Amino acid sequence: MEGSHNDGPDADKHDHEENIDHSDPKNQRRMGIHHYNEGNKLLATKKWKEAIGNYQMALKHDEKLFEVYINLSVAQLRTKEYDQAYLTLQKLRSFQPQNPSLYYNLACYYSLTKQLEFGRVAIQKATQMGFRNFKTLKTDPDLENLKNDPAYNQWLATL
Repeated sequence: MEGSHNDGPDADKHDHEENIDHSDPKNQRRMGIHHYNEGNKLLATKKWKEAIGNYQMALKHDEKLFEVYINLSVAQLRTKEYDQAYLTLQKLRSFQPQNPSLYYNLACYYSLTKQLEFGRVAIQKATQMGFRNFKTLKTDPDLENLKNDPAYNQWLATL
């Protein structure tokens, strides 16, 4: 059929997209992973807002993609959306209360919001849960307020 909307190089792609079952959990997970990966590319290039959009879309497709919550909270902290970052981390806590990165990011949140006692507790819990990137504890700019805290430095010296 000449002039059909299905002619041209994208005809098969278009037909394929129309036949995707968006209610299928496998397709939802696949789309979630796609948006997560796109968000990671944007995070790496410091396009925080765009990364946030992709991470939020990933969670709309599959809210159980636990990895998304960590990177979403990082982007939210970078844009100073502290309340949103905290809510994101609390959501992750409801799914994965033993995740060491959860507590590390909570420590960053508490440091950035100058809640040093909570920050110390969170970073200690991160290490108890298995966080082992000790160099980051000394170099992460998000932990700057904690690094100026004598109690934090005393604890850090014990590692």
